[in-house]
Amino acid sequence: MVLHQVAIDKKMSPIEVADREEALQFRKELGKENVDVFQNASGAWMIRLRKGSVLNIPRALNFDRFVAGQIPTGWSAERLGLSKDLAESVDPITLYVLASTMDAFVAAGVTDPYEFYQYVHVSEIGNTSGGGMGGMRAFTQIYKNRLLGKSAPSDALQECFINTPPAWVNMLLLSSSGPIKTPVGACATAAESVDIGTETIKSGKARICIVGGYDDFGEEGAYEFAQMKATSDSVKETGMGREPKEMCRPCSTTRGGFMESHGAGIQLLMDAQLALEMGLPIYGIVALTNTATDKNGRSVPAPGQGILTTAREVSSDHSKPSPLLDVEFRRRQFDDELESIEKWYARERALIDGDESRVAFLDEMKLRKVQAAQAMWGDSFFHGRTDIAPLRGALSVWNLTIDDLGATSFHGTGTKANDKNESEVTHKQMAHLGRSTGNPLPVICQKNLTGHPKGAAAAWMLNGLLQVLNTGLIPDRGCQGCDDEEFRLRPGRWRGVAGAPGLPAVDAGCGGVPALFGSP
Repeated sequence: MVLHQVAIDKKMSPIEVADREEALQFRKELGKENVDVFQNASGAWMIRLRKGSVLNIPRALNFDRFVAGQIPTGWSAERLGLSKDLAESVDPITLYVLASTMDAFVAAGVTDPYEFYQYVHVSEIGNTSGGGMGGMRAFTQIYKNRLLGKSAPSDALQECFINTPPAWVNMLLLSSSGPIKTPVGACATAAESVDIGTETIKSGKARICIVGGYDDFGEEGAYEFAQMKATSDSVKETGMGREPKEMCRPCSTTRGGFMESHGAGIQLLMDAQLALEMGLPIYGIVALTNTATDKNGRSVPAPGQGILTTAREVSSDHSKPSPLLDVEFRRRQFDDELESIEKWYARERALIDGDESRVAFLDEMKLRKVQAAQAMWGDSFFHGRTDIAPLRGALSVWNLTIDDLGATSFHGTGTKANDKNESEVTHKQMAHLGRSTGNPLPVICQKNLTGHPKGAAAAWMLNGLLQVLNTGLIPDRGCQGCDDEEFRLRPGRWRGVAGAPGLPAVDAGCGGVPALFGSP
C-alpha cells in the first residue's frame, strides 16, 4: 500500500469530528487556509476542506514478489509452552528466537537450561546472537499504524530493537548475567555471531555462548529488495513454468536472484572441556572464524573479495613450509614447555611451608601456564604470522591440509554478481594455498532449499554443514545450468564425502565472513 496525494478542485461537504481540539488538529496539519472549522446547528464540530486541500489516498500496488519461504500456517508458540499473553504481545521474531534457542538446547541434550549452573557460574553464559532489521511487526505498528491512526501497543517500541530477542531469551530461559553482544551484519549477522562468540569464549569471558541470527519477512522489506533487483521475480518465474521450489537457483546460468524467507537459527557454543564434563554431543568444531571488509566503492551490497585475506601469505614457496606447520614439531615444543612447567611447579612447591592457600595459588598458576602453552602450540600458533595463512594454519592445527577440505557452503544468493564472485574468490584461495589439481571442491548452495532469511542465513547454512559433517553426505542437485560438459555427464559424483574432516562456510553482508568447521 502507498499513499497517493490528490489536490481537490472544489470545496467538499462538511465532515463531523469528535471535538474542537480534533478539528484544530486537522487545520494545523492541512493549513488554516485549507480548512474551515465550525459548529453546526446541533452543536457538533465540523471541518470543511476547501479547494486546493491535499489528501493522501491509499492505493494497492501490483507486486511481483509473491513467493517466499514462510513459517507454516498454524505454527503457534503457545503449543511450545509460551503463555498466551506473551505470545500475543512480543514480536513474532522473538517467538522464533525463543523456539530456536530451546531447540538448540534440546539438540544438545539440555531440557532444563538451569542445568548449566551445575557446571558454570551465571556470568559464564553469554549471548552473541543478532539480527539485520529487528521486529518487523513492531515497526509496522509504530510507523504505519500510528500514521494511519490505528491502535498500537504502548510497548511496541521495545520490540523494534534488534537486541530484544536475546533479552527475552535471558529473561524467560536463562537468567544469566554473562556477556551479551548483538551483531548487526545484514546477511552475515549469524556468521559474525559465531566469530564474536568464539572470541568471547577464547578470551575467558564466557564458557557457553548462544550464537545465531534472526530476521522477519514483510512487505516493506520485500518491496525494497525488489527495487534493488536482488530477489527473484515471481511473475516472471511463474511465466516460465517454474514452481515456487524452483525459483531460487544459486550458481545456475538461469539464476534470477534470491527468494526471501524468515525465521531464526541458533547454535550453542562452548569449550570442549565443558561439553565433555556435561556429556553433551559435539556436532562440530569451530576451527576458524574471520571477518573482512571490501575495497573502496559506492555500492554497499556489491560483492567484494576482501575475504581473500583468509588465504593471505607472504611466501608462496610451498616446497619450504614453516616448521610450525609440522604437528610433530609443535608437539615436541609443547612437551618441552610442559616439562619446564612441571619443574617450576616442583621448585615452588618445595618452598611452601605447608601453606594450603599457596598450594591452591600454585595450582591455578600452573593451569594458566599450561593453557598458555596449549594456545601457543595449539590453535593460536599461526596468529600474527605473515608466512602462514589463517586458513592453512587452522587446518594444520588438526594436522590437515588444504586438500582435506571436503566441501564448501556458499552464501549462494542466486544473484548474477554474487555467485560468480564467490566462485572466483574460493578458486583463488584454493589455488593460492596449493590445493591439488584434480581435487575439485564441491559447493553447497542451501538457499535453493531454505530461501534467504537475511540475519539467520549463516546459522541455517551452518546447520546444513553440521549435517554434512555427521552424515558424510552432501545434497545432490545434479548440475543445474552447468556449463562444464565433464561435470554435466556425472551428476551425483560428489554425493558422498564420508571422512571429510573440514568444511568451510562463507557468508556475506557488507564485507565477508568466512568460517571453517571440523568434524568431531
